[in-house]
Amino acid sequence: LIWFDKTLPLESRRAIYQHYRRCVQRHLFAHTLLHAYKREEIIPVNTFPRYLSKNPTFTLRIDSIFDTFPDARVIVMIRNPYHAIPSMVSYIQKCWANFAEPVVPRPFRSE
Repeated sequence: LIWFDKTLPLESRRAIYQHYRRCVQRHLFAHTLLHAYKREEIIPVNTFPRYLSKNPTFTLRIDSIFDTFPDARVIVMIRNPYHAIPSMVSYIQKCWANFAEPVVPRPFRSE
C-alpha cells in the first residue's frame, strides 16, 4: 500500500487520482453550498474554496498529487521529533488496527 502509486501503471494511477480529484471537487461544492445556505448567503461566481489535506501518506505520493492538482501548494510543517514520532506511531497503530490486525488473535498458535 505504501508504494502503490509507484507500482501501478500510469493509466491506472491517473484514473485513481482523477477519482480523488472529483471527490475533492464534490466535497468543496457541497461544503460551500451548505455553509452558504445556512448563512443565507449568495456565493460569488469567482469564489474558489481551498482544500487543505493533512494526510501524512501523501508525502510519499507528492508527484501524483502535483500531477492531479498542478496548482497545488505544499506547506511543510516542522515539528519537534519528541511530538511527531509518537503522533506517527499512533497513526500507524490505528491503521494497523483497522486494516491489518487479524480477526482472531494468533490464529496459528496452539495454546
